[in-house]
Amino acid sequence: MPLQLQPQTEISAAGEGSIVYIGDWDDALTILSGFKVSQTDDAYSFIAFQPSVLLSAAPTPYTSETATESSLDWSADVAAIKAANSLVATGARLRCLGGGLGQLTIYLSSADDLRTKVREAVDSTTLSTGEQSYSFGVQEIPHSILEDETTDTQEHIAAWLSAPSVLKSRFLYLNAETGENAALSAGEKALAAKILIGKDTTYAYLPSVTLTMSKMATAPSGLPTIGSEGGPSGATININLPSSGYTWRVINSGSWRNADGTWSGTVQWISEESAEA
Repeated sequence: MPLQLQPQTEISAAGEGSIVYIGDWDDALTILSGFKVSQTDDAYSFIAFQPSVLLSAAPTPYTSETATESSLDWSADVAAIKAANSLVATGARLRCLGGGLGQLTIYLSSADDLRTKVREAVDSTTLSTGEQSYSFGVQEIPHSILEDETTDTQEHIAAWLSAPSVLKSRFLYLNAETGENAALSAGEKALAAKILIGKDTTYAYLPSVTLTMSKMATAPSGLPTIGSEGGPSGATININLPSSGYTWRVINSGSWRNADGTWSGTVQWISEESAEA
């Protein structure tokens, strides 16, 4: 049987308010789920309708066409809803009255500021899955061009750096063992030339990826262990890295409960191999 409109219903001329129906509990429970505001990809689905005296089923949801997540222009959807003299249902609640009856309260709003109202309604109904976002960063690590050279080469360059200018300009240095002047090898001269013009440092870049979770009804499960190997994966993640391979390790992983009872969490991965420039 259809639910009956009740005197508690109050809607302003601006289209704001709530509408109350009473009817069989099972019927009301079936109707309740139809008023959930949802999002699939970039499309939003919500009820936009003209309330009637009798309610036997939730109206057909309105699916946004131009009101995408990335677009600020919801004007076409607003115009369509206003042209139909419809009100937007931003949520609904069901109260047990006993005797097998239920009181269904539907919260209504005008189409004004539709984007904000619909997105807020989505946020309030998706706590089970919560929200996830990724951020990307990089740590720049400087390295001396001498780090990978032999001990002899490093000692010869150090002696050349401390040699008098008259020797240094000729790529000579004082051999501490013989007490005589010695010349840098061809390879050492190339290194010395780079040092003279300030190109004595190379850089390693260690990419990092951070996953942030929020508004979850329960603590996130399956988070990786700190120190474990393996990077982030998923069809929605696109990490723009050079063709050379990277080995990833988890350096941060955990979750916490917020004051409002929801849960948040984070996971951070950092690469262990670097691309030099």
